[in-house]
Amino acid sequence: AAASPGRLGRAGRTTRGAGLSERGVDGFLFGMSSGEGVGALDATAAASLLDALFSAASDVHADAAAVLADAPPTTIFLRPSPGGDGGDLETHVAVALFWGMRRRERESRAGTVGDERTAPPPEKQETRRAGSFSGEETLSRRASTSQTVVVTSRFGLQRALTATQLAFEIAERVGTDENAKGLLVDARVAPGDSGVVRITTSAYHDARRRDGFLRCKLCGRFVAGERALWWHSKTKHGITHAEAAAEAENESRALFVTKPTLGISNDVWANVRGGSENQNAARGNRARSVSVRAPSDLAAGLAAARRGDEAALAALVSSGKIEALVDPGLDAARRGDARALRELVMEKNWDPLSSRDRHGAGALLWSAGAGHLKCVRLLCEEAPEGRLPLDPNDPKTHQTGRRAYRGRTALHWAARNGHLDVVRYLVKNKNVDVDRRTDEGTTAFHWAVWRGRLEVARWLVEEGKCLFAAVNTFGCNAAMWCAQGAEEDRDEREQNASQTSRGDGETGPVANQSETDSDSDSDSDSDSD
Repeated sequence: AAASPGRLGRAGRTTRGAGLSERGVDGFLFGMSSGEGVGALDATAAASLLDALFSAASDVHADAAAVLADAPPTTIFLRPSPGGDGGDLETHVAVALFWGMRRRERESRAGTVGDERTAPPPEKQETRRAGSFSGEETLSRRASTSQTVVVTSRFGLQRALTATQLAFEIAERVGTDENAKGLLVDARVAPGDSGVVRITTSAYHDARRRDGFLRCKLCGRFVAGERALWWHSKTKHGITHAEAAAEAENESRALFVTKPTLGISNDVWANVRGGSENQNAARGNRARSVSVRAPSDLAAGLAAARRGDEAALAALVSSGKIEALVDPGLDAARRGDARALRELVMEKNWDPLSSRDRHGAGALLWSAGAGHLKCVRLLCEEAPEGRLPLDPNDPKTHQTGRRAYRGRTALHWAARNGHLDVVRYLVKNKNVDVDRRTDEGTTAFHWAVWRGRLEVARWLVEEGKCLFAAVNTFGCNAAMWCAQGAEEDRDEREQNASQTSRGDGETGPVANQSETDSDSDSDSDSDSD
């Protein structure tokens, strides 16, 4: 954390008692740094940001310099944000100012301090009406009986503010300060009533963008990609689907610096990501760059899997554009390699029932979701001696994992991704319940209409006799799923002729990977939630 005004002796600056309050703000703002960078900022940039913070505080309360100079030694003026959400740095300037003023007011009322610096000349005193109070005496009385302090601007304007309101005033001003020019993207008050201000630096913002993350303008959180931001905006902030989609698209098109610039070094940025390489190696916790899969890459992966183009699929996996599956059986099921899958099941004692990916999906779900009917038939009809083929009605074959995934079946994935041949086989040949629900009450028909799979949806109604009026546990029916669908309607013939998935290009359980990588705290595919 950067040094406080009263502890700058370590950085070659003045120490407490050297007349900080008498010299005013400019006497201690310049070069306020402990000599080291803070978070993504080097020492010079951190000092400039501190200058801007204290200047903003002095704009709100003219005597902020004197109050902050007497802050306790443990005061944190600037440090990396412990949580990371809403910014990479945080400052307690507003907290220190608020409680310093409260302490002064208590001492003044007790008659122990005769300091008149906080009171402007009578001819400059102004008040702002708030309810039924007015005047300095009433403001002071209100502050003494509630969690507020009376701040006085350089122009003599007095207001009674809570710690949160004081933090808001400082956050609003710091971004426009000349000292912070080019350093900040955002400054906002942390949730709750603590008065902590969270800051997103330009260096941190651009580095996250280079890793594929997008920033929510409403809360400051970074999420992995456009689709995750769209979902986050809807579920966390309650904005409409159209507004969320537009905001996500606008943010994805926003410009950012593609290479680190002045004010951030590789060593400093390594600290932001969890320490230098040597430190990480010693801790066994090497920093990891998160790979965000683009919709077009997922679409290309599905197309390659459907064509049996192993070279193209392998290239996508090796480049990190599609997640690698370590389990050979799951990998064969995704690629549609029936020969390799049969060898594993029949000769190498590989168990398709117990092998799962990190989202709880097995080989049957991978095969169904990717549209590989040969692999689905193999798993459902063949097994070595002493073991039975998989039964798609058996809950043991259904997906496990977090709430949005639990209970999904091969039929759900096949319907979701528009694979009519697999849907027909499961319902007609294996007697799969066409209205089988996930743990959230979602049916195959819901998945089909949400993704715009018209041919599959029509078959489920006309041939499968599904309950098309069913609702899930959140009360959403098929019409609501249609309205929330992320894809535009397309002509069925165009859809049937296309070998790629539409819209976001997700494949069977490949969608699992996309959704989870998008936002670890949101159930991206549970759109009716």
